[in-house]
Amino acid sequence: MHHELQVLTTRRSFTVAVPTETTLQDLILSGSVAWWEAVVPLTPTVPGAGAEPDTSLTLTEDAPIVGVIDGGYRGSRYAKAVAWRQTPPLVSDHAAAGDHGNRVSSIVVDAHLWSNRLSLPQLQCRIGVVQAVPKPGSGIGLLDADIVSHVEEAFKAHPDTHIWNLSANIDKDCDDYDVSDLGRGLARISRENNKLLVVSAGNRNSAGSKIAPPADCEAALVVSGRINDKSGLVAGACAKLRVGYRPEGMLKPETSWFSRHRVVGGEVVQGTSFAAPLVSRLAVTLVTTSTILTRILLRPYYLSHAI
Repeated sequence: MHHELQVLTTRRSFTVAVPTETTLQDLILSGSVAWWEAVVPLTPTVPGAGAEPDTSLTLTEDAPIVGVIDGGYRGSRYAKAVAWRQTPPLVSDHAAAGDHGNRVSSIVVDAHLWSNRLSLPQLQCRIGVVQAVPKPGSGIGLLDADIVSHVEEAFKAHPDTHIWNLSANIDKDCDDYDVSDLGRGLARISRENNKLLVVSAGNRNSAGSKIAPPADCEAALVVSGRINDKSGLVAGACAKLRVGYRPEGMLKPETSWFSRHRVVGGEVVQGTSFAAPLVSRLAVTLVTTSTILTRILLRPYYLSHAI
């Protein structure tokens, strides 16, 4: 059967989708002057390979600290990297998202060793543990006010920890016009205590595609995800990312970085939860090493150099 396919264009390159192999043969034999190439999608390389990083950390007491608001950290590998723990925890060990907290913590401490095929700065940080995120299916429901209150207590208890990572989101779209109570509350305590929150944008799923609370926190640096190319450099958008929007005149997310990583245990994971700690560890290093950058100036400085 003959299939008629007409393509009229003056563009130097374009994509043609054909229904059958016969149609493709007709197109190639039509006498058109063109160079035909199959479309090949970007395929990210494995972010890390080889043996797991050495368990003997070279961290000193002067290494910068990122406050990690997550499911806590439980394990022996990074015991020496734990600078402090906020007690009592908001969520019990049984109900907390411990596996997620361990993964995020491993990225904060030595992401460049786990994901050694990615182009990452060689930074090592310590962690402060705020166990405040329940695991899915735990049946634990937390009020926004309780979360804000617990994080504020941690802010006040650890005045020398200036950068805080929150890789957790409510599984719904942010409102098109109004900032969530959680986002507003976190913004208030961040400003009052002179802290910088780094928050994940959330992962796209059946529940929504826009950024998820508290990624509408005005005072936070909100991070989305990017995949890597075969050279370990930043490439296209992460398939799991949620898109941004402008509540109350804001533009979120502000930046993005690698969202696919090898983490503690050797597992490869993907999501904006794992892009945010890359930004946190860089931010705390900038604050610690610079005599000029303060928490107030860091956010616009980072945005001017963002990916």
